[in-house]
Amino acid sequence: GDYQVRRLLHGSIMHGEQLTAEKLQDRPTSYYGDASGVGRALHVLGARGPLRVGAVGLGTGTLLSYMRPGDRFVVYELDEQVVRVARRWFRFLAHAPAAPEIRLGDARLSMERELAAGRPGGYDLVVVDAFSSDAIPVHLMTQEALGVYLAHLAPGGIVALHISNRYLELAPEVARVAAAHGLPAWLVRDDPPEAHLSHTDWVLVGSALPPALQAAGRLLPADAGMRPWTDGYNNLFRALKF
Repeated sequence: GDYQVRRLLHGSIMHGEQLTAEKLQDRPTSYYGDASGVGRALHVLGARGPLRVGAVGLGTGTLLSYMRPGDRFVVYELDEQVVRVARRWFRFLAHAPAAPEIRLGDARLSMERELAAGRPGGYDLVVVDAFSSDAIPVHLMTQEALGVYLAHLAPGGIVALHISNRYLELAPEVARVAAAHGLPAWLVRDDPPEAHLSHTDWVLVGSALPPALQAAGRLLPADAGMRPWTDGYNNLFRALKF
């Protein structure tokens, strides 16, 4: 039928997919549906005008299906192979109204260098999608890492972290890290009926989350009794789903 998809898999972890029918190729799929946390954030923030988006992790480039003329997307991607695969086998990059700027290398190091050089991104939205595998890059989810993302935000900006993970319960960890910065964290859970969309958990962190986004999620309790993950301390065992 129309809903054939092409997927990017690494082991059993899905890193993105695209509907193959030409008329459906620009439709967001997998973890990026309109009702997902990131989809809602893009719609709400985008209503204010052109967007600057910083994305950690390219995958197949699905996020670019939201890009409009006038928007600017910067993508931080560790693996050059991922960029090659996204260009060759998927159409999100090719169909974007403007080429996103792809910055190769470790996202956090790149972002820290930019801050040190006095070049914050001024992003309306920083999207961090690096936690779906069984070996998560913890250095992208510590108190210090969130500090880097926050420093790259424009006023009123939001950090959206994709935390769907079959092994780890990451929402409480993000809530603790946000609380360490004095910020609330909102979990937006989406369980869409469509076959080309996945069940997703996104956490949105920002100092002034718009009411429409608050209404779509639930405020995560910040457990003051537990240490937030930092560069010097993390406890993956604590986050295991049993």
